[in-house]
Amino acid sequence: MSDIAELKRKIFTRKSELEQIVKEKIHKHARVDTRINFDLSSSKTLGKSQFFNFVSPYHVISLNAKLLLEFGDLYINEVFVHEYAHAVVAEYISGTSKTNFKKVKPHGQEFKEVCSWFGIVGKSTTSLFSKSETLNIEKRRQKKWTYSCSCREHNITTTKHNKILRGAQYNCKICKEAIKLVS
Repeated sequence: MSDIAELKRKIFTRKSELEQIVKEKIHKHARVDTRINFDLSSSKTLGKSQFFNFVSPYHVISLNAKLLLEFGDLYINEVFVHEYAHAVVAEYISGTSKTNFKKVKPHGQEFKEVCSWFGIVGKSTTSLFSKSETLNIEKRRQKKWTYSCSCREHNITTTKHNKILRGAQYNCKICKEAIKLVS
């Protein structure tokens, strides 16, 4: 079991290796300016890559420190490399300026090509992540809200409940009556 500091060093070493590949494939002066943070705590996302075009001139790759500890090198070689590939596509293929902007699919042909440069297929090749203790512990269940109409009760998710509170209206598919929260 590696400690987090050692794993973070491995990520920055891997980042240097990926930067070298980008220079060989695109241009000797090519550089993807990235910042890496380890504060991702989502139970739905293994990693995230964002580019803040007008806020900051660099890409932010967010990683989950708990998953990094749980999976170590596997997480680095699959998740980190995947997110770095997104940054390369955003920087050099889709472009970051309005004059040099090309709409590309997040996991489309261009992304798969960049992933092939890095020796990955673009998606997780293991099902281990779905069996993660970290993700399974952190998964949250949405609360159900009880609504009713004239013919029956409806169990509504928190998401739909919040939309109703903001003015959305949902009707029963059977009696066509608006559903109302049961007090």
